[in-house]
Amino acid sequence: MCGCLVACVPQKKNEWELVWEDDFNQEVFDTANWSKIPRWHPEWARRMSADPACYEMRDGNLVLKGIMTPAGNPDTMRYITGGLYTKYKRAFQTAGSPRGLAGHLAETFRGGKIPMAYGWRD
Repeated sequence: MCGCLVACVPQKKNEWELVWEDDFNQEVFDTANWSKIPRWHPEWARRMSADPACYEMRDGNLVLKGIMTPAGNPDTMRYITGGLYTKYKRAFQTAGSPRGLAGHLAETFRGGKIPMAYGWRD
């Protein structure tokens, strides 16, 4: 994952103003901006876990891990993963994307397709 997340808002044509960024340069992620994504029904969220083994801050990078569930963990999933979001803490609007930052990134990397757990869909 990228070591820096930046949010910008348009000022004038072709100009942007930095309104927020996170360089992930602390020992833990900033809970004023980020929350662990809870497990819920969509396929992409079915293996989310708050297990600390799924999260690491290393050299200014946020490392989210997908791992085999550690022994002794009461989780019923064989594999778990970490995930963070800014829900209810930060709002993103990106040029040309009504789906926000995640939708914009998906459009950027997959030509308008949205990531799914077992492939990509339009």
